[in-house]
Amino acid sequence: QAMTVNMLEGLQGNYLLSLPGLAAGSTPANVANVAFDFQIAGVKYSKTAISAGTALAGDNIPQSTYGAWQLEIGVDGTVDIVEAAANAVGYASAALAIAGLPVVSEGHALMGFVTAINSDAVFDPGVTSLEAATVTATFTDGPTVFQAIG
Repeated sequence: QAMTVNMLEGLQGNYLLSLPGLAAGSTPANVANVAFDFQIAGVKYSKTAISAGTALAGDNIPQSTYGAWQLEIGVDGTVDIVEAAANAVGYASAALAIAGLPVVSEGHALMGFVTAINSDAVFDPGVTSLEAATVTATFTDGPTVFQAIG
């Protein structure tokens, strides 16, 4: 009985139901997503594709250091960008940058995250192309509800 209750509570959380397919947008400084479904407090919502993408925001990342941003979505369907705590000073590795991301905001589902490093200049979020030859960007989709409950 307790196992069934715990599983049902897990299904009521804030999760992706399908993957958003994060990638560089047709505007290459932005992060695009495909159409996907997500749930907030157990209620299903759908988000249309944003091929041009959503602009990253926040502090510039110093040359040759990593920055990270998480993409979150709430019931209003707005894609929110949240930067890692020390993006302004940069991180020595992508893993450290990801560790600098905060917990997901209340009432939001985690779409995923992006890390970037520019070997030639500062990385200016929302301006620097994620596809530039000197930029290494990695796009990671968040977990679906099925991955989250294991």
